[in-house]
Amino acid sequence: ENESHCDFVKLREMLIRVNMLDLREQTHARHYELYRRCKLEEMGFKDTDPDSEPFSLQETYVAKRREFIGELQLKEEQMRQMFVNKVKETEAELKEKEREVRTTAF
Repeated sequence: ENESHCDFVKLREMLIRVNMLDLREQTHARHYELYRRCKLEEMGFKDTDPDSEPFSLQETYVAKRREFIGELQLKEEQMRQMFVNKVKETEAELKEKEREVRTTAF
């Protein structure tokens, strides 16, 4: 790679300089967008609905939010019901023990 005999070094450096910007743009345009699309699909956001009609990300967000709120309300109701059942069980146990105490005291 003696520059006095060969222009390969200069050619290589020029090609790298010229094509580096193109490489960056292609990396951003293709690879990042592909990565972004895959990550959004993993989270449940898709570019199209099952009928292949495109819809906005806002609509997808609103639908996911409604779904999440519905699940949250269902879990809240289940937890509330479990709490009520636990309170009833505890009250029944306390009443039973109170009866035992009254019968043994007399």
